[in-house]
Amino acid sequence: MSTRELRIKLTPLVIAMLFFIILCIALYNPPFGKMTCTISSAPGDPHAEYIYKVHFNLWEVNEVESTEMITSKDKKLLQLFQEMEEKEQSKHKNEKYYTMTTSIKNNTLTSITTLQYKLSGKKEFKKLSVNKLKKIYVKNGAICTYR
Repeated sequence: MSTRELRIKLTPLVIAMLFFIILCIALYNPPFGKMTCTISSAPGDPHAEYIYKVHFNLWEVNEVESTEMITSKDKKLLQLFQEMEEKEQSKHKNEKYYTMTTSIKNNTLTSITTLQYKLSGKKEFKKLSVNKLKKIYVKNGAICTYR
């Protein structure tokens, strides 16, 4: 078999292998889409569950929506948490990139916070990598999936 024949036979194989490697990298770490991370506290009263939805493009974070749900039989405790959340919200009321809503229904306090990084004028927000954010969430016990 000559070198030319060998090259003709191996070229499609090498191209297919490169395509497969790129595909695997894109599936494990996609360049755009949505990443969802969840964290739950230990069972008991109160019980907290956090859901982070991260929208990104070319591995840069565009928006993070975090949902915090605290469930407790103690209504006073839920009201205390709500007051703390509203105090935090008042610090950011004039900022366009930050929105927060809180509500208590039945025995659950739900707080939804949205950060739009592209609207922020802060340099540290502009170039936040989805990989860096995922490492932080996983380090704190979250389970993350891409969609």
